[in-house]
Amino acid sequence: MTLAASAPPVPIIIDTDMAMGVPGSDVGDGFALALALADPDIHVRAVTCVNGNADVDSVVLLTKEILDRLRHRHVPVYRGASTPLCAVRRRKSSATVAQQFGHHTADAGPAAARIAELVAEHPGEITIVAIGPLTNVATAIDINPDLPALVREIVIVGGQASDSDGDPPELNFATDPAAADAVLGSGAPIRVLGHGVTARGRVRRDEAAVMSIGGNSFERFAGRHTMAWIDHLGSVSGGARPSTTCALHDPLAVAILTRPGLVGWEPARVTATDASPLNGEVDLAPNALLARDLDAPGYLAHLFAAIGKLDAKD
Repeated sequence: MTLAASAPPVPIIIDTDMAMGVPGSDVGDGFALALALADPDIHVRAVTCVNGNADVDSVVLLTKEILDRLRHRHVPVYRGASTPLCAVRRRKSSATVAQQFGHHTADAGPAAARIAELVAEHPGEITIVAIGPLTNVATAIDINPDLPALVREIVIVGGQASDSDGDPPELNFATDPAAADAVLGSGAPIRVLGHGVTARGRVRRDEAAVMSIGGNSFERFAGRHTMAWIDHLGSVSGGARPSTTCALHDPLAVAILTRPGLVGWEPARVTATDASPLNGEVDLAPNALLARDLDAPGYLAHLFAAIGKLDAKD
């Protein structure tokens, strides 16, 4: 009997606005990067950094710190956009992050140019996992207009795609709506994970507390910062949001690459301000596949099993 050859790992670029490492900041990007490194069926070719959850210089330092903790210092990290396409204001650099993690430096080259180059060098192979504002990706398309035809796909975390009109704007699209619309209108193969779906994958504070005192050193690091993020959400919600859980939006964009059954999809017309399933409307052309449901228990089980096997520095 001849054994079938196993598929090669999926090569990806992660475009991130990493904030894990700052108490009271969103932890999703850190879990997403850790999951990508933990999954043997994924190959992280590069990480590109963008202004969003934190200023871009802090994003670089925090990304390099997590790669160092996870013994993946060889993965290149490129500094990207410090301001959105549609604004001139950027986040103020964090002196605290610089003091704590300032021994790290970005690799040479602007992020958007490196995205464009890597995709062109490996046509049909690279998946861009975009878990921050889309400024870098839009700029890469501007640099190389052939990128949409050369990329394997772009997986985006962004938009609400929910039935609630009362939710606050989703950060990634709201930070740079011009970039989001440029990418969504590019013609690239795109899958979009809106927060109406990703918010169903939640971790409890008691689970984060257990993580913070056991397991490997990344679990302890991530557990502490997850508890701080949950506490922050409770402090700013005014009682409108539970303070016992937080959603892990971003790691789902990594999980679906090798666990496609976690999410159901349907063709949709997605913009920075709206995500609509077509429902038979022939006058609208789909520009993406939009996530419509999630196997939340399966997603979280996969995430935490993978994180628990990481080889992390003490």
